[in-house]
Amino acid sequence: MELAGPVPELKFGTTPRELDVDPYLSEFTRLGELIFYYTLASPSTDVPPFRDNTPDPDLIIICSWMYAFSKHIAKYTNAYKSRYPRSPILLLRQDGGDFFYRTNAQQMKNLAPAITTIRRLRAEKNNGSERLNVLMHVFSNGGAWTVCQLADAYSHGISASSPHLDIKPELLPISALILDSMPSLPNPSASHTAICEALPKKPPFLRAIGEAAVWCYISFAQNVDFVLGREHLTLNIRRRLNDADSAFMQDGLRRVYIYSQGDTLIPAADVEAHAKDAMGNLGDSENERVILEDFGQTRHVSHMVGDPKRYWSIVDRLWSESIAP
Repeated sequence: MELAGPVPELKFGTTPRELDVDPYLSEFTRLGELIFYYTLASPSTDVPPFRDNTPDPDLIIICSWMYAFSKHIAKYTNAYKSRYPRSPILLLRQDGGDFFYRTNAQQMKNLAPAITTIRRLRAEKNNGSERLNVLMHVFSNGGAWTVCQLADAYSHGISASSPHLDIKPELLPISALILDSMPSLPNPSASHTAICEALPKKPPFLRAIGEAAVWCYISFAQNVDFVLGREHLTLNIRRRLNDADSAFMQDGLRRVYIYSQGDTLIPAADVEAHAKDAMGNLGDSENERVILEDFGQTRHVSHMVGDPKRYWSIVDRLWSESIAP
């Protein structure tokens, strides 16, 4: 299990609940425990409707890495507000609870406000007669799990008004997919590093006890998976992202992997192998829909900080090519 974020990301005792009074994401409305939504209440007439003759996304969905501080998330949300000023932003955070204690049923229920928002926007797009153009930006394995669960919840028709009601199956609308620093293969050492980010740094003896307890947890989880014949979490993520029938492989969808050789939590070889599998599933005629962008020696989910000009040019180009006629 690897649930990585950059070191350090979370101070002990803090959670995404801090967004109740969070200055970094103050323009977002809280829709659920870990779900936040931003939109211009009334776009002014001086806001340009196009960027380089390319329509802004109808919706930008960001699935952040586990333990991500809002000040780090805001670097991306603020950039998107500037680049695509007419686009609403749906932010889904990851606090680790989905991996450690929430049941799948609870996760589906928690995602209901996000599903309701997406379905509402889709219905409003010329009364549902046109495709909803969605830019999806996913970070690390934590965000990858979130987006896989989101796709499942959407396809099962879960909503805030009927969280347990199945309706006509439908793929989550995605027009462009950005996979930042993910996915990995099983790596107990990386999992240990990621989980320990939530532990206090001082006093040292408590930190040591906590680190030992995390090793015990990882070992226990691996044994339980083996006994029950349960798929490893990272393998589950990799499979779902490349499932030929999933929302992530729908017709025409382009994806870009942003990664680096210097990422010690998500090895570059793991990312490249997943991209190769995606190309194989698509076939030779569709390989151009899978793009690899290696940032060299940048750290985990820090590729944008390492080279922001290149990073955002990749995002803009992907979006432009994804909705070109």
